[in-house]
Amino acid sequence: MSKMYIFLLLLLIVPFFGTAQKKKGTFAPISLDQLRDSMTIHPKPILLRITTDWCVYCKLQDAQLAKDDSIEKLLRSYFYFTELDAESKEPVFFNGITYNYQSTNRVHELAEKLGSENGQIAYPVMIVLDRNYNLLYRNQGMLTAKVLYQLLKIFR
Repeated sequence: MSKMYIFLLLLLIVPFFGTAQKKKGTFAPISLDQLRDSMTIHPKPILLRITTDWCVYCKLQDAQLAKDDSIEKLLRSYFYFTELDAESKEPVFFNGITYNYQSTNRVHELAEKLGSENGQIAYPVMIVLDRNYNLLYRNQGMLTAKVLYQLLKIFR
């Protein structure tokens, strides 16, 4: 009887061990509309990540970044973090200009303008813009968390 009592007690207690841990990956980007409003009130550098739904490297980078609290702290303190789906069909008003989806190349104009190098885009694209929307840095492809952290420290 005592073994059964201990077993039942463990069944009741064990599920609570997981909920006491800090959730990882809860930091979400702000929308481009929120970015516009935030930049009007309190300008600061922007980290813009351009992705697609089908991009395997984008998903790998999501998982990698979700594990790194130091990047989240830097982003919260010194940057606005936003994302753009390169295949979004919604118009985007960004820095005073409206950008649209281009059905001929199947890519959003804003993704092409900010993410292209020599007419090509490789996802994910990490872009750092200054307070005046000037391009400071662009990287096509996946960055390790360590490299991204070092870059953010430079541009903060």
